[in-house]
Amino acid sequence: MLFRSVPTQPVLDSHAVLTPFGGGIDSVVTVRALAPSLTNRLFIMSPSTGTFAPLEATAALMGRDIQRATRTLDPRITTPTSRYFNGHVPVTAMVTLLATVSALATGRGGVVMSNEHSASVPNMMRGSQAINHQWSKSGQAERLLADAISERCGTALTVASFLRDRSELWVAREFARYHDVLPTFRSCNRAFRQSHADRAAQWCGECDKCLFIALVLAPFINASQLDIIFSGTSPLRRSELDGALRTLVGLGAQKKPFECVGDPDECAVALRAVVSHPDYSDIPHLHAISREIARLLGGEIVVESIIIDHATLNLERQENGDNNWTLAPEENPTEMDILDHLRLDKISVNNARVRFIDARRGTDPVELDMPSLSLAAPSRSEEHTSELQSLRHLVCRLLLEKK
Repeated sequence: MLFRSVPTQPVLDSHAVLTPFGGGIDSVVTVRALAPSLTNRLFIMSPSTGTFAPLEATAALMGRDIQRATRTLDPRITTPTSRYFNGHVPVTAMVTLLATVSALATGRGGVVMSNEHSASVPNMMRGSQAINHQWSKSGQAERLLADAISERCGTALTVASFLRDRSELWVAREFARYHDVLPTFRSCNRAFRQSHADRAAQWCGECDKCLFIALVLAPFINASQLDIIFSGTSPLRRSELDGALRTLVGLGAQKKPFECVGDPDECAVALRAVVSHPDYSDIPHLHAISREIARLLGGEIVVESIIIDHATLNLERQENGDNNWTLAPEENPTEMDILDHLRLDKISVNNARVRFIDARRGTDPVELDMPSLSLAAPSRSEEHTSELQSLRHLVCRLLLEKK
């Protein structure tokens, strides 16, 4: 007779958990916030080349026992001439599964991850496909992994993220209370490179991760303390990171950096909070970006410039008075209300031609060449009404001044 093997339900302690620990703000908050009634052991995965110094220093402050695992990357991944992709691996899925094995082996009933909700936000869309470089941290990946683990191991083991319904701002606020950890923790990826020789001894202060951490912590700790964390100068003070900051808050061409950072909405909220603090009153590029965010929140659309090159504008009026340049029917002007919320700073016309046909007069078409013309809206100090910078106003000036 053939017997089908029946999996045995493991005997696990529901009050004993294993918490994967990376030394950043998320895992620190998870460890410190878990109920004291739980027996919590840290799970740290290190490369075969040795442990990471900043991670070990931060882990020591947690006062918990540590369970360890070592991993080795296939050398073909890191060989420059290899045909294999040298990119982001689903490391969180690997850590989750290794922690699960470790928890089962030591009789622990829970694996507590530290993935907050922004990990589910994609970096970009390609057609209808969402692309998320940290997908293995997402809520979808967590559910799939938990279902697979439950199917194989039974329901005695719980695998879930403690921070899944939390924002990065909430995490940063909680983390800012742990003054003992602030001088020690490290989230800059350059400190966690595979080769010892390539590892940064301090925060680099220029990567997307450094900028993001500074941004979300700034509303909750004073500026001088933040400067100390980043070896003297917070990334928020560096105007050369203006482009990276714009991307973080949702104003860049890219939806979100290919980095483990928060979603653009919460980054924008963080920046608005930062510029309201006196410590940052003297940093112009922060205030300039914040004003752009405020305009978007207020429904204003800003177009810095429109350049029209080698265009022909055909204007025509029929015998009954109808024309092809009226922007909205008079009986329903609200259809074009969006133009009243559109601010155009500058319009330039190069090598263009305007051709006007008036059927009422029955004359030959009138043509007007415009080799070069540039019109700019008044500066902010010259503004008297919002109409001065409206699209309608600039277009009318363009046509009337060449009449």
